[in-house]
Amino acid sequence: MSEPAEINMLIDRKIKDAMSQNQNEILQSIDRLMSSRLDTFQRSVHETQRQLSETQMSKIQQMNTENYVFKRKGNEEQFKVNTKIANKMKEARSILTESQDNNESTEGAMRNICEGLDILNHRQKLIKLADQSENGWRTVTEYETHNLADDSRRRKTYNTSRKQSVEENEKRQKSLRHVQLLTVPHSLLDSAQLINRVQLTFLWCIDPENVMSVVCQDIGGQTIINRVGKLRKKSLIR
Repeated sequence: MSEPAEINMLIDRKIKDAMSQNQNEILQSIDRLMSSRLDTFQRSVHETQRQLSETQMSKIQQMNTENYVFKRKGNEEQFKVNTKIANKMKEARSILTESQDNNESTEGAMRNICEGLDILNHRQKLIKLADQSENGWRTVTEYETHNLADDSRRRKTYNTSRKQSVEENEKRQKSLRHVQLLTVPHSLLDSAQLINRVQLTFLWCIDPENVMSVVCQDIGGQTIINRVGKLRKKSLIR
């Protein structure tokens, strides 16, 4: 083979090698680019789904809140403030999730935010519980004291606690004093000359057998207060 032919073959071989190498490099570059784009796309889809899920949950919680009518204005205001705080914490959590710096500080901040949200969510439940209960925060205090677990026994214990709270409240109301109407003989009153019989309104003492003071009202509407020592209930009623 002549020298020019060998040179041409060598040149062709070099060209083919160069083209093959370039093709491999191009294919590798395309592969890296596609992998990078795919990873970015997957992260974007995951983040979009997460944000959509959080948005839906927020809307559901908001709808539940809007549908609930608070009985007490103070509970409603506290619930609204806590909701605003929770929304801000969720925004901060989303920002940290999107951050590429997944270092120890970021993870610590995420943990604290999640713990804070758990505390707020628990507090929101207690606010609604206090608002629904006739005894308000007294029921919540008893509920928290028992450290109830979230199971079937929790509802049973809660109902028992609520019943006890209602009974204690009724006893407390009775002990404060109730109003009753009685008809008494005029001989028991200093102002007996006004009328033979009067409607006597008296306040019970803690001991319902004793009456410490009486208020007599005559037919004309004038009120006369008479202090009587300790009158037995049975001696007042005919």
